[in-house]
Amino acid sequence: MAPKCWSNLPSDVKREVLEHGDCQQWFNVRLCSRADMNLVDSLKLRIPFLKIQISNTTFSIIIVESPSAILRIDLHQKSGGNAEFSVEIFKNSDLELGNLIKTIENTTLDAEISNLLEKSIFHRKIDIATCQIQADGLQAENPVLAMIHAKFTENAPKKLIFSGKSMEENRFLAKFFENLNIDFVFRSWRKDLSREWGEGMNHLRIKIFEVSKWTTLLGDFEHFTAYDEIEPVMYMARILSRPMKRSHWFPGFHVPVAERLFRQIFRQEMFEKFENHSIRKSPINLKLWIFVKFTKCGISIFVGDPKDFNERDGTCDLEWMCPNCAPKTMENWFFRETIGKLHF
Repeated sequence: MAPKCWSNLPSDVKREVLEHGDCQQWFNVRLCSRADMNLVDSLKLRIPFLKIQISNTTFSIIIVESPSAILRIDLHQKSGGNAEFSVEIFKNSDLELGNLIKTIENTTLDAEISNLLEKSIFHRKIDIATCQIQADGLQAENPVLAMIHAKFTENAPKKLIFSGKSMEENRFLAKFFENLNIDFVFRSWRKDLSREWGEGMNHLRIKIFEVSKWTTLLGDFEHFTAYDEIEPVMYMARILSRPMKRSHWFPGFHVPVAERLFRQIFRQEMFEKFENHSIRKSPINLKLWIFVKFTKCGISIFVGDPKDFNERDGTCDLEWMCPNCAPKTMENWFFRETIGKLHF
């Protein structure tokens, strides 16, 4: 059975990834590239994928069972105490769009969500590869999370991604699932709104993602900071003045322009040219070096121990934020949409 084409996907699903403009704008930092579109039409995904987004007033789930079977459910609590419930379904080889809007009494909200979870996911015994849970502003235990935990006890995903705006929210979420034998990933993000980076100057400014990753007994942690409209020379000066073990992504930044800039920055640099990439490197102190890697996709910077960096590896290090490389996993596709919004 051939997967449905991109144009036939539900409008909400397309809007999740396509609403932010042309792929050639913003130095190719966008929410969805041509490679992302092809992902949905191919089988290069780690599926099924489940995304759960929850706050004190909203509940949303997206289930991608296959490229041609997608279900989205949204529930929004209204000011009068009731909630509005809408369902959009796309499945099988024929287009089956079902839109349902109804009002639910607030007193039955938890029961309705439990019923939806049971009917949409768990009674079908879907073997979920990855589940991404994003909670916004939850301050206390939530009955919906308790329901999800109970179901995961019976049929747990292989990986659980906690995707809150802060580490505190992610750790709060993890407490609900800490007794499950699942690989945990913690993702958090913020946008740097500082305007001190070359304000008033007419130099080139670009968009940058600063990436911190570390591993603990609890799981893998990833924190992303989006810097908007920053002059590269000023940003590099910041890295050199406060060196920490981090990665830095410059998606789509024009490589010849960048190489000229970096020649101006380093005094003790060394240059290595390989078949598909080049490396500029320079010592910062006795323990840390800075490595600047140029590929056709953009620039990545690594600050750390030279033993942890393979100079001969020409792989694009922009990971799932790269606008060119594929395949990307479905969980990264949706998280890219979250991070991409930080630059708009």
